[in-house]
Amino acid sequence: MDRLSPRTYPFATVAYLALLVVVSCAVFNFTGWGLGSATGRATRYSGGLGRSQVSSLKPSDVLPQRVSRSLAHVDQCNFCQSCQIGGSRRGGGGVGRRRTARKLAAVSGEDVKGVPTIVRPLQLFRSSSKSNFPNCTECYGCDHELKYLDSSLKFFNSTFSLDHGISSAQLFQASDPLLPPSNKTNIVKLWCVEVWDEEDEEVPECEPDHANEKIPVSVAVQKIAEECGFMEIISKTWVAPVNGIVPGSGFHVQWDGLWSEKADGVSLSKMLSGGYPRLNADIILDLFSKKINKTEVILASIFDLLVCQTDRHDENLFIDESGHLTLIDNDEAFGRGWRSVGVDSLFLPTTQYYMSSHVGMNYLRKKHDSPRKYPEPSILLDYRCSAPGGKIGFDYPPQVEKCLRKFATMSPEELKENYSLLGMIDAEMLFNRTRDLLRKGFEWTLEYGEPRSLSPLRYPWGTPCCSMRPVDDSPGYVECTDPNYERNLTRPRGDPKYGGIFDS
Repeated sequence: MDRLSPRTYPFATVAYLALLVVVSCAVFNFTGWGLGSATGRATRYSGGLGRSQVSSLKPSDVLPQRVSRSLAHVDQCNFCQSCQIGGSRRGGGGVGRRRTARKLAAVSGEDVKGVPTIVRPLQLFRSSSKSNFPNCTECYGCDHELKYLDSSLKFFNSTFSLDHGISSAQLFQASDPLLPPSNKTNIVKLWCVEVWDEEDEEVPECEPDHANEKIPVSVAVQKIAEECGFMEIISKTWVAPVNGIVPGSGFHVQWDGLWSEKADGVSLSKMLSGGYPRLNADIILDLFSKKINKTEVILASIFDLLVCQTDRHDENLFIDESGHLTLIDNDEAFGRGWRSVGVDSLFLPTTQYYMSSHVGMNYLRKKHDSPRKYPEPSILLDYRCSAPGGKIGFDYPPQVEKCLRKFATMSPEELKENYSLLGMIDAEMLFNRTRDLLRKGFEWTLEYGEPRSLSPLRYPWGTPCCSMRPVDDSPGYVECTDPNYERNLTRPRGDPKYGGIFDS
């Protein structure tokens, strides 16, 4: 072959490079990594992707066969089955400086100026952003490993299955490299996760506005709890970004979540209705009568009244084997629940959740004509059974009283600014509660203080039951032995659910 003349070198070089580009593109698309590759996209489902739907797809449809040793970044994957920690694009070491500052401020209790945009539902734009990317068997770039919560635990001599409520949010166990080592497990609550159990009757909707209200309320409640000495009964809560994969689905979460320390023990609801074998009534009564910390009951009662908690039912109270109480899900404070109530707590007489322990919610909601036959052991959590003389009056714990007096020197505007309250209505509620507790006392504030529940959701005080025993001929049930106890069967006129004028 004749030697090429110098003039032909540029044309040969161009032709050679063009051939390389063509071959590279062919290999790139063949392996499933190319944008728009037919083998690199999972089937899309309306509204989201079920867990089993992901696992039921054929590997050739969903999981591309990678031939390269290099991993794709999670941001370049439609779905990623396994994501390595590290290599985040949001700052060196996987966490950015802004996130570090915000997390450390939340953990230390320092003031966080302004609440960030909490939920960034990126999946709303997946059809135009990630759906054209390939699916990956493995990737890198995550900051957190997400796991589903344990499905069961041992409590005394029984095994309890755990459910996590009905909500548009999902709970995950998560590791976080920013937190110091701890024996506590971290839980993160996430809204707008496009993965659900196929057994669910309804697919949770993505409600960013709902989350953007719930999370700031939780942040404000956390700051008040730290100021007033309630942290021994409150699960520590903070806001921080989440960057990880929903297990078993490959779905990438990359927005802020509500983090908390996992509460010890089981919920009161599970304790009373679940467990295999079912807890013996003697064990439950021993726990409630002898082990429950009376100081914690009083703290919980003051806390719920102070922050206008409207959702302290038996699923939002955890109890461990030593009798320690933990209050969870405090995001319906300051009247931001779905009902027109000023406060609703199983610790507080005159409220519906308290009355439910005595006669049953179906009776209160006027679905049943007769009350439940026996009350629940949780009626022993009536704060009057723990307070000296059966009342709190003005006898507040020292740190609580100091806190109340500090609040009393502030205007609603100052309370809103200092404790990151969501709106002026929240600040005015805290302002009114503080003044009433200091000037009128606990009992007056519970019955007459503002905000006040609508009349169909208010009940007479009734007498407390502070001692119980197992029912001889009905295993698992208990009855009140307090000679002064008289069961209150009152049902106010009106709609017992929403507080309207409806009656039956």
